[in-house]
Amino acid sequence: MEKPDEILKHKFSVRIRVAITLRYLIAGESYRNLEDISQISRKTICKIVHQVLKALVKVLEFENLMVNACFQ
Repeated sequence: MEKPDEILKHKFSVRIRVAITLRYLIAGESYRNLEDISQISRKTICKIVHQVLKALVKVLEFENLMVNACFQ
């Protein structure tokens, strides 16, 4: 059986997940407004935003390690 987070990862496309996260970050939309616009529950939007941001941090940390390794 898949964990709830695994199910969530497959339910929405990467494009939708990034669009929701960008709208949250750039426009400062609340989860409630995003829920009204997207017809996705606030709880799911919250999980999407957190997962996308966590993935971005992981990628940026890796990029930083690669840049630092090049200059050493």
